[in-house]
Amino acid sequence: MPQNPLHRPTISLMVLTLAIPLTISQADTATLPLARDTTLFELNPQDNLGTQRDLPAGTLGTMGERKRSRLLFGVDLADGLPSGAIITAARYRVLVTMAPESGRADSDFALHRVQVPWGEGDKRGDLPGGAPATDGEASWQARLHPDHPWSVPGGEMGIDFAAAPSAETLVSGVRSYIMEFNDQGLADLQAMAADPEANHGWVLVTKAEAQAKTARRFASREHRTEPPVLEIDYELPKAPAPSSPSIERDLATGDLIISMEANADHLYTLQSSGKLESTG
Repeated sequence: MPQNPLHRPTISLMVLTLAIPLTISQADTATLPLARDTTLFELNPQDNLGTQRDLPAGTLGTMGERKRSRLLFGVDLADGLPSGAIITAARYRVLVTMAPESGRADSDFALHRVQVPWGEGDKRGDLPGGAPATDGEASWQARLHPDHPWSVPGGEMGIDFAAAPSAETLVSGVRSYIMEFNDQGLADLQAMAADPEANHGWVLVTKAEAQAKTARRFASREHRTEPPVLEIDYELPKAPAPSSPSIERDLATGDLIISMEANADHLYTLQSSGKLESTG
């Protein structure tokens, strides 16, 4: 009798390729320059100081009077901070360029988040600096001259500026200072990075505005040798590990069934081959 022919199964090779973003969890630091800064100057309430090389903050003490100054600055967080970054720490580095030679009062200075838009301006002048504000510039009287005043001249905590400080440090003589952001400041930073329209920067103020001679001059972004910077430590989120596919054969149809847990934001490509290479 003739022998039955050998039944050779048809072999198909199927390769599952997972095109998953290779985002690696890592820690890094972004060093961001200021995008704008100016000072609100009670001594000359109509003046803008947008392009001074250093800016006053604190209180003066001329002839027994107390005059306040508050320094505004802003940073474009999208410049140098990757999308989706998780902020873990931050610090503001700034140089004090001038301090009273005698009778000065050391005080804690704090950063408070600014909650309304304001204009940097382009005014400069001889010390104490500045020139009359023009359209869209910030002064003691207005955040955007002339039609948008502060809620009160110089701005008000809890309305124009957040009541809770983002960072603070004791400021005394001429040197560099580091202001470490607290938990509130880090939460604000994360929110500002996620929503650029809500990023109006910070105001630097002395916590002793009732005391004379706390004023210092701080380097501005126009300073020639040591402009201030905002340093942000961050991590990038780690992509979830892909699941392993399972391959089963449908006994009724002979079809192969490939199943795995998929992620909605990932791309998956299925490739197949009709035969094995001769090398196996």
